[in-house]
Amino acid sequence: MAHRTSVLASVVLALLLATTDASSFVVVATGDSLTNSYWYTDPMRSNPHEWDLHRVASGGMRAPAYVGWIEHKGDVHDYEADVLAIAPDVAVFMLGTNDAYSSDPNAWGDFQVIMSDVLTDFESAGIAAVVGIPPPVTSTAANGQLAESRLSAMYRPWLRAQAELRGLPVVDFDALFRAQPDFETLFFDGVHPTEEGAELMANAVIDEVAALENPDPATVPAFTLPWTLATGGVLLGMGLARTLRRHGEVLKRRRS
Repeated sequence: MAHRTSVLASVVLALLLATTDASSFVVVATGDSLTNSYWYTDPMRSNPHEWDLHRVASGGMRAPAYVGWIEHKGDVHDYEADVLAIAPDVAVFMLGTNDAYSSDPNAWGDFQVIMSDVLTDFESAGIAAVVGIPPPVTSTAANGQLAESRLSAMYRPWLRAQAELRGLPVVDFDALFRAQPDFETLFFDGVHPTEEGAELMANAVIDEVAALENPDPATVPAFTLPWTLATGGVLLGMGLARTLRRHGEVLKRRRS
């Protein structure tokens, strides 16, 4: 049943994206300084797929606001509200590293509640979320052992489980770095990637978003195809309705 639910979510996601004009495919990357790291790389700047790109950044999942860069550097914005206001087709959403460093005993519980709510809100708005799994914190980082132990034991497993439960795609930066030889050398301070490491992250994001923009029909399991075709009209109608509703909400907010 869980597998069928995941397949359904994947099919709905593909149909939602198919209703969007490729020339206006909007992508938002939101997160902390690790998102900034890969955003300002040559792969992202070159924008090979000609997406409408936006970036918002946060101090961590529990931060109610962050220093935003959408309109004016230094303004305070709410990261979820900014993503919803942009109304992207895809939001690459990665937080957790700053939260793992927190000394607040409520940090872990708050992370789960807020992250779950944000993913639900994105889904309700018709935004396809891509869950980013935070990269390693190496032994050279200040307090790196504590942060990495929390990420390994709590944050990353929970994020992967949420993505599986909701049928969301994942960019697993942790696995990506650990697959590289001497991966610790790809971080200049144990937390933030070097230029080479940041480009590695950027290319992974680009590949995942490109797969969402142009989904491969072959990735749908064969035994689900008859059921998919039988329900395709209904799902397409749902996707169109959600897309129209989302754009209507955006227009309404802009007029108010």
